[in-house]
Amino acid sequence: MKIRATWKKRIWGMALALCITLPALAQPALAAEEYIPGNPRWSGYKNQVQWDKPENAGSSDSFEYEAHLLLEGEVLENQTSEIQPYVFFSSDTVTLPQEEYTIRVRARWIMIVGDPDGQYMVADVGDWGPWASSGPEADGPAPAAAGSGKVELTFPDNGVSVSLQADLSEDAELYADTMAAESLLCADPGLEAQLPGLLSVYEISIRQSGRRLELGDIPIEIRIPLNDHLKSQSHHQAVYLGEEPEPLETVSEGDALIFEAPSLGRIAILGSDKPFVPVAASSDSPQSEASGTASMEGKTPETSAQASDGNGSEEPVSPDSPQAEEPEPEKDDGETSYMAVGLIVAAAVAAGVTAFILLARRKKASSHK
Repeated sequence: MKIRATWKKRIWGMALALCITLPALAQPALAAEEYIPGNPRWSGYKNQVQWDKPENAGSSDSFEYEAHLLLEGEVLENQTSEIQPYVFFSSDTVTLPQEEYTIRVRARWIMIVGDPDGQYMVADVGDWGPWASSGPEADGPAPAAAGSGKVELTFPDNGVSVSLQADLSEDAELYADTMAAESLLCADPGLEAQLPGLLSVYEISIRQSGRRLELGDIPIEIRIPLNDHLKSQSHHQAVYLGEEPEPLETVSEGDALIFEAPSLGRIAILGSDKPFVPVAASSDSPQSEASGTASMEGKTPETSAQASDGNGSEEPVSPDSPQAEEPEPEKDDGETSYMAVGLIVAAAVAAGVTAFILLARRKKASSHK
């Protein structure tokens, strides 16, 4: 009897563990998105420093934070914190008035399994984001004010360069890290239909003393070298990824793509074996590909066929007609499929455990006869 009871507890424990871990394992990997803590500050309680959760974070997102205490450019103390947006610096370090120190904090996304307020384990981590700073050394000169001087910066790792009219200090540096296209589409599946032929994604920023500079409304010319990956397609289109994807007029000069962006940020490069329609000529889907020298189409093949007569020429389509309605984008079923798999596995485990118990009871009943 005791042996059977022990085995029942073990089986039920394994089933419970599977039910708890399956939803976490079924979650798709998140993209390497930049997360910046907000408003690092002294809390007023002893030597506690606190900050706000990154603005672009979800309500269920968890983070690991790293906080530095600096004086005259030297890091005096380094503290880390998981989930909680605060740390305490040592009273042995903070010997001067708090306002004389500079605080900087950065964050990275973490996936936790368990109870965030109790016991948990870190199953996955993202990349560290930029520093957020406050204090005397965080107050630099007003960056990116429009000026008469032309500034050209190059990121040495991949040769990406920018040219703009602005007043920047000598220590301003360009960053143009690449991001996996799969990571971008995994984080926002809706972009897949808007970015056909996505080849690469660049995270472009200008930083000074580790701080990202806000450039404002300054036209910026960006030059991206054509590497082997980009050369796999004959034609290219740059797209600025703001609140909505914005196609940019892209010119190929030698072994580089040149375009003007409204601001720095995330730039996607699309590729195709057919030329893209000039941005000014497109009024529908900006990222659609042209067929030969035809204009960019904003309709599906079915609506195009319905809108054309027997001679192949297109008739005007009324905005209120069914042909003019844009097809609704397909809903992403990735998350639903993961949940379905988790429920199926959990149901199978529960059914197996139930069958085992019923079989054990049947054997016990037959042995007493």
